[in-house]
Amino acid sequence: ILNKLNIVTCMKVTGEIFSFQKKRKGAEEARYQKYPNFQAKGLLPDRTLESFI
Repeated sequence: ILNKLNIVTCMKVTGEIFSFQKKRKGAEEARYQKYPNFQAKGLLPDRTLESFI
């Protein structure tokens, strides 16, 4: 019974972490689209490169 409870708790925690990462990723993508000239994770979007050329 205790082992079953541990598995359920572990799944719940993993689910919470996964949903948090998903929300955070969505926020990062929104911020990236809002500021196309901002360097996100060291990569410049195509629009910014075109404006430099």
